[in-house]
Amino acid sequence: MLVCQDGEIKDKMTEPPKAFTEATLLQAMTGIARFVSDQSLKKILRDTDGLGTEATRAGILDILFKRQLLMRQGKSIHATEAGRGLIYALPDEATYPDMTAHWEHQLQDMAEKKCAYKPFMDALEAQVHRLMTQVQTSEVPKSLMSLTSPEPFKGKKGGYAKKGGYKKGTGAKSSSGGRKASTGSKTKTAAKRTRKPQS
Repeated sequence: MLVCQDGEIKDKMTEPPKAFTEATLLQAMTGIARFVSDQSLKKILRDTDGLGTEATRAGILDILFKRQLLMRQGKSIHATEAGRGLIYALPDEATYPDMTAHWEHQLQDMAEKKCAYKPFMDALEAQVHRLMTQVQTSEVPKSLMSLTSPEPFKGKKGGYAKKGGYKKGTGAKSSSGGRKASTGSKTKTAAKRTRKPQS
């Protein structure tokens, strides 16, 4: 047993945790297990690559910068007001690494033939649908309303994919210049086809 013989009080200011740099943020994504308290989930995340893979982690950060959810201040990386608004707007379970651990656990069970593919996908689709419904019925933070719509995803042949593109109601043209989204109405093609008069 240790007995305290003496003590003193010092006036000091608490300091916030150091901001991530790109290198330390990538390391944190790999070692995400240390941010999880559940021991079983912690083990699963330790046994996997954490969040993302070696090939996708840098790309994930790049997208967050392009969509103005992260910003650089010197070498430090900080969440923007919109980034914090996004976390606030999402359901809690979508903002923690626990969900990744649950998926990894089920994928490992499939690899070991302990469970089938279809039940996993059915449950996953139901979960995503439930989360999206929560998002769609929740109030959108003002910090997200000012964001510009992301560029449409390009397909392999250089054309724009049908999925992706502008959100309904932005009123912004796609970079192809052919379509315009408008609130409460169907998307209309700006360029109309013309026919030659028959001779």
